[in-house]
Amino acid sequence: MLKKCTAISTILAAMILTVSATATTITDLYGDKDGFGTGIQDGEFFWPWEVATEADDEGFTDRWVFGTQSWSHVYDLSGLTNITSASLTVFSGGQGLGLFVASQVYIDGSYVGDLTDGEIRFANYAHEDVFDLSAYTNLLNGSNTLEIRTFYQFDAWVLDYSEISITGTLDPQNPNNPNAPVPEPATMTLLGLGLVGLVMRKRGIRA
Repeated sequence: MLKKCTAISTILAAMILTVSATATTITDLYGDKDGFGTGIQDGEFFWPWEVATEADDEGFTDRWVFGTQSWSHVYDLSGLTNITSASLTVFSGGQGLGLFVASQVYIDGSYVGDLTDGEIRFANYAHEDVFDLSAYTNLLNGSNTLEIRTFYQFDAWVLDYSEISITGTLDPQNPNNPNAPVPEPATMTLLGLGLVGLVMRKRGIRA
């Protein structure tokens, strides 16, 4: 009987953990994913005048800028108890200049990586670069400054969007996450009683 009770306790504990902790992904988008306003895709060549700035474009997205630029990502991490993975996606065009040094990406002053060269023989190309932020989870606190540092102050380029994606464990019982479902004690009690009854029934049949 003791072994059966121990088994029941183990099953109940596993069920509680399954119900109370679920994986979720939080994303924050800067820009609008419209291909510089004209639907330009990753790897495509485009002319400078094809970039179409709209009234609702965020910050300096979908417009030509010069040199180093920075912007902010603000998002809500309440209820997230553990970050398991994170990434940064940057879609830009015209970055770099031939075989010279590539433009660099920074998050809160920490170097993340280089952007794909978007200027080849003075022709502009669009590129989507994805960076793994798993080594920078300590910086993901709900507000981050992103920065693209160009090697040349007059390097002209355009940003369509950047997106931070964070995957982690969402605990419904966390007081900072009031909208998540919380398992009711009565429900868990009924589940436990059901399991006990099932075990006792099997024991009676065998007897």
